[in-house]
Amino acid sequence: MWKKARKGKDGEVVDPELVEVYDKIDTLLEKQSKGEFSPCGSEDVLTKALETPEHSGRVRGVGSFVTPSMFFNLPTGKGCRITKAELLARDRERDAELEKAKQEMERTRQEMERTREEMVQALKAMGLANIPSPKLSEMASCGQKVASPSVVKDLDQLLVDDDDCVPIKPIPPENKVK
Repeated sequence: MWKKARKGKDGEVVDPELVEVYDKIDTLLEKQSKGEFSPCGSEDVLTKALETPEHSGRVRGVGSFVTPSMFFNLPTGKGCRITKAELLARDRERDAELEKAKQEMERTRQEMERTREEMVQALKAMGLANIPSPKLSEMASCGQKVASPSVVKDLDQLLVDDDDCVPIKPIPPENKVK
């Protein structure tokens, strides 16, 4: 209707400055048909093409006494729908973030593997790679370690200094953490 009102009887555009607005309207209508643009209430094709905000309480190009809720058939306070293009853009963003996180995890895993290999090589160079880990004493909570029962011949020899041992009180059953 807006475009028809600005054309002459011969069908040509009356004002040459409006050609740009005509093109914007055609572009927005094309985007709307593809699902890339979704008009929402007073944010319709004409408002976007003219790049001027709509006066609240009126609908441009329809006439007086027609409110936006009557014309656009929108209940008050409801939001507009998201277009397919916006959803696809969000999906692409999430996919890119996920791919970036996967690459970061892979890079971290490779660094950890490389560090582990370096540590194994360093232990092999020191000749400690195949030594089994020593067992801990079950006598008390000491820092002393027992290599194996056959190596330790005298328990008194193992626990020479009592300063290393710290007595631990057991937790009563009603206060145990689950």
